[in-house]
Parts: sequence; structure tokens; C-alpha cells
Amino acid sequence: MTTESVDVRRGLPEGAAARVAELYWEAFGGKLGRALGPPEAGRRFIAGHLHADRAVTALSGGGDGSGGRVVGVAGYQLAGRGLVGGDAAAVLATYGRVRGLYRVFLLALLERTPARGELVMDGIAVDPAERSRGIGGLLLREIEAIAVEQRCRRIRLDVVAENPRARELYERHGFRAVQVAAHALAAGRAGIRGRDDDAQGGGRTMSAIPTRMVVHALVREDGTVAGEELYEVAALLGMTDQQVRLCVKRLVTEGRFTVEGRGRRAVLRLAGAEPGAGPALVPEVEFVRHAYRQDRGLEPWDGLWHAFAFAVPESARAARDSLRDALTGLGAAPVQGGLYVTPNAIGPYVRAHAADLDLSEALTCLSTRDLAVGGTCDPRALAERLWPLPEIAERYGELRALAERPAEPGLPAGLAHAVALAAAFSAAMLPDPLLPPELLPQPWPGATARAAASEAWARLGAAAPATGPRLFRLYGEALA
Repeated sequence: MTTESVDVRRGLPEGAAARVAELYWEAFGGKLGRALGPPEAGRRFIAGHLHADRAVTALSGGGDGSGGRVVGVAGYQLAGRGLVGGDAAAVLATYGRVRGLYRVFLLALLERTPARGELVMDGIAVDPAERSRGIGGLLLREIEAIAVEQRCRRIRLDVVAENPRARELYERHGFRAVQVAAHALAAGRAGIRGRDDDAQGGGRTMSAIPTRMVVHALVREDGTVAGEELYEVAALLGMTDQQVRLCVKRLVTEGRFTVEGRGRRAVLRLAGAEPGAGPALVPEVEFVRHAYRQDRGLEPWDGLWHAFAFAVPESARAARDSLRDALTGLGAAPVQGGLYVTPNAIGPYVRAHAADLDLSEALTCLSTRDLAVGGTCDPRALAERLWPLPEIAERYGELRALAERPAEPGLPAGLAHAVALAAAFSAAMLPDPLLPPELLPQPWPGATARAAASEAWARLGAAAPATGPRLFRLYGEALA
């Protein structure tokens, strides 16, 4: 059997917790045994504390894509959550206070905190009987797509030194070893970092364009995608035919598209309204227009800082995480636990989101002209301290370089350039807090990059056929 008969999905199929725990223990029981053993108890603990939204699973034998047996799983950490949850209280409740305390200590030794812009993998587990079919590679590619969608620039993972097979898989996909360290639960592990924008030697740059973004970018005004055009553009962006086939299969399984025909002769059609899956083709229009108004000096800062504080119990962790994500998504920076600040008047959006989460009583809002953080009170110095301005400027530098580069001749090359430009525009804009120009170093790379992008879209749009992808219309409306 080949990977053609394997379906890769995000999340956990219903009723698959025990199977996933079995695979996970088979792969990592040697590392987890002392903390969660014996095996039966460990598998039971894992099955009872899985976070389905931090999993990618591989299923085989589903036929029509409606089901199948789980033959592989990959987990990852984002926003403080990994595939396997369970806090100290859960460990103590499962193993008892006497036997549980040292287990809590041992598990703490395995904790890994992602750095800024980093996704940490919990590892890949594949059924021993299904290995050598390329399942690990399929799972890893989906993790890479998630990292891109979450605007991560690096993926990090640990591999025990005694597992050369796993290390070969990761290195084959562009990862490189950066450290060999010992810990209390195993003889040693190799810290592997890969698909890294800073990688040198054996590392490779993370692809900035998920395959599903290419599919959505090529949707025409009538809701269709031509298979021939999709495969040709994807190839110009460095994607294989297999990647495209598997992506189309997943999109159909998820109910996002229907498909008529096969391969390059296929026609994909949006199934109803386009869902908001994967990276946005265009950042929110209001957000983009605000950025261009700032560039033209039409949004001066009034000197007010807007602070938001909240205290949410662990029992409402999901709502707390959602509120935190909303704040950072709106450009607010964390000052300390539960306290965020921004120079932009985002209060109405934050309060509305808190109300939706039933957290209005837990939220405190304050506006002030007098803000000091750790002795820093100068507004520009505060901006430099609270936001990763060099990293944001670097992304805008990449956008500008791409925008100023002329597209290769021919329609497929022009479409590939447009997709790459859309991906670079989103990658630069989405993490940008859109600080007022008064708080930024001048000249600010964001303004020059956005100007270059606007000119590039005008050139590409003029050369695109009237029946081409609606991507050009969407950007035309956003930049108007």
C-alpha cells in the first residue's frame, strides 16, 4: 500500500482516543514510562487527557474518506496547549498524592516552552506495521502547514539519540540537529530544529505557502478551480503533484470543495461559502485599510495607552486562551500575567469578545497617558520593549523584495507570483500590531513594503485575464 490510501486529517476522529494513546505509548513509552507507567495506566491517562485540536492523524482503509483506522498521529504545542494535557492535579488524582508527586516532578523535566515564532512538536507516532509507507512524512507536512498558518518561523522537536530512524525522517525534511542534551528520563536527546528561516547547512527555509492556500487563491469568480492551472502553479511554487492530490483529497473530505474528474483534468468547486480555513488570502479589509491610512498620515496617535487585565480561573482555560488570542490578534502586547496594552483603541472589539465568552466580569479596561514598564516610560522605548519590531521589519523586508521583483512571463508564472505575494503580504501584516507611526523607527519598512505591494498588485491585476482568480478583486477592494 502507498500513501495514496492514507487520509491525513487535523484533529482526532470520534472514539479514537484509546487508539491514539496506544500509538503514542508505543512510540514514547520509553521516555514516559517512569512518569506515567505502568503502561496500562499511562495509556489510560493519555487517552483521558488528549487535546484534539493539537493533533494530526493519519487514517487508512477509510475508502470514501468517511473513516478508517488510525495508523499515525502527530502532536504539537501552541498557546500553552499540547496534544497530551493533564495538569498536576490530574496526575495526583490518577496516581494518588504519594505516588503522584514525583511523577509531577518528572513530567516537569520534559516540559518545553516554545520561543517566539516557534511551534514545538510533541512527536510523530506511526503504527509499526504501517511504517515505510511515507506516513510520517505526510504527518510532518501537515504540521509544517499548521506552523505556517500560525505564523511560526521555526518548528522544534526532540528525538532520543537511540532513534536514528526518526532523526533520518526529520533531516530528510530539512530539519537539522542543534543540540544534544541529557535529561532525567532518558540517556540523551537531540534537539532538532528545522524549516527554519535562520537555518544554515542542513536546514531549509520553511515554505511560506500552504498547499491549501494555493487552492483557495486560484478560485475563480464562479467558484471553480481548474486542475491544470492548480498543478502548474503549485509546481512553480515548489510543490509536488502528490502534495496537491493529498490537499485536494483533504479539502473534499472536509466538505470545503467538490471535485469533478481526476488529476489535472479535474475541476474543483467551492461547496457553498468559502470557509475561513488556513491562512487568510487577504487580511481583514478594515485592518489593511487602517494600515494604509497610517502610511498616509491619516491616523495620528492621540497619546493614549489602552490596557486590558483579566483573571480567569483554570476551569475556564479555553475561554481564557481565546481572550488572550483575541488581544494579541488585535495587536496588544503582554506586560505581565493577565495584563495587555496597546496604543490602539481596540476596547469595543475586546469587550465584545469577552461578552461572547461570558468573561465580561473578569475583564478590566483602562486608558492612560502615563505608562511605565520596568522603568521604561518613553513611548518609543516602550514600543521597542513590548513588540518584536526587528522581526516585523524583517518580514516587511521580505515582502518588499518580492513585490519589487518582476514576475516571470506567462500566465502560470504570473499567478504563482500573485499567490506568493499574497502569502508574503499576509505573513507580514498578520503579526503587525499596526503601531502608530509616532512609535516606530523611521523610515518604517512596513510603509515602504505596503507601497511596493500595492504597485505590484496593480501590475499583476492589469495582466490577469478577466476570468482569472478572484484573488485580484479581493486585493483590489482591500487596497482601494
